[in-house]
This record gives sequence, C-alpha cells and structure tokens, in this order.
Amino acid sequence: MTDAEMAEAFSARREMAAIQGAIDTGLGGDAAPEPLALGAAIQFIRNAPYSGFDVSMAVITYGSNPRRSILPKDVPQLWARFGERWVSEP
Repeated sequence: MTDAEMAEAFSARREMAAIQGAIDTGLGGDAAPEPLALGAAIQFIRNAPYSGFDVSMAVITYGSNPRRSILPKDVPQLWARFGERWVSEP
C-alpha cells in the first residue's frame, strides 16, 4: 500500500467494515464476524493466526461509493505504521 492509501484507511478507522473469507480452523467453517469498525477489523486480521482463524483468503471491505478493500497481506504494514492507534485513538 502507498502512504496515501494507508493514511486514507487510517482516517476511516471508525467506519463500519465487514470481513469475508475468514475460516475458524477449530470449527472448520466460515467465521464471519459481525460488522465492526475498520480499526477493529484490522486488529482481528492481525490477531487471527493466534486465535485459530485462517484469514489467508479474507478481505476487509469498508466505505461506500466506492467500496474499498484491504487484504490480509496489507495488515502487517498498516499495523507497523499505526499500531494500537487503530483501536485506541478517537
């Protein structure tokens, strides 16, 4: 992701987001969490491997007109840049 894309996503951290394609490895099925804030969705993807979820094929969608998306491969870069600020800053 570019710096501009990361900054845009961070500014949208309070917008509602959806996660599709997460798999609960314990239950072996789809683990679609309820819609949540983008920052919380980023945190979910970051913690997923430690919590028994496979998110390798997941996508986070947020916003409208146009709908934007974040892939799991982008989450480490986003977390490295903004860290806990995804969920702690107003």
